[in-house]
Amino acid sequence: MDRLNASYSSSRVSEGSSYDRIDSSDYEEKEAIFNVFAGHQNGKIRLGEMGEVFRALGLNPTNEDIAACKREIVTKNGSVQNLKEAEKTLMVTFDEFLPLFQILEKKDQRNDLKPDDFVQAFSHFDPDGNGLVSKGAMRRILTTMGEPMSDEDVDEILAAQEEVAPGMINYATFVEAVYKEAHGIP
Repeated sequence: MDRLNASYSSSRVSEGSSYDRIDSSDYEEKEAIFNVFAGHQNGKIRLGEMGEVFRALGLNPTNEDIAACKREIVTKNGSVQNLKEAEKTLMVTFDEFLPLFQILEKKDQRNDLKPDDFVQAFSHFDPDGNGLVSKGAMRRILTTMGEPMSDEDVDEILAAQEEVAPGMINYATFVEAVYKEAHGIP
């Protein structure tokens, strides 16, 4: 959180400066997507929706990053609510949201892993070196390592994978499919 807070504070040097680095069409596009989530809430989203909006704008923040952004908004607003309660009641404007988005966008660009990076990681779970991993092993990897996924999300992902042998999937094909889905590639 300190890293995020330091970045947030340094990005707001003077009035209006946090938006000087974004062109107007990019600003308008981001604001339009934000407003889809804001709906009829006077141009504001609930604090608890921040992660969804970040993802709708093409980012892939960790739960830790999202929590840090939420804490930053709660602190900035002088709220004494606990985070769970604030997620339901505290409203966030686009002007509060955008600087945090920009910080995460820069971080996301630095951490832009390529599919080959993931294929190499999965190869460590392929003792035979044949490009296959069991669905059970894939489930354990996705639900226990890194930022764990929910069982429901893993069920959905694995159901879409074609088995190349009983209970086995090709992890390079798996990575390619997930990467394309995450980046909107047909």
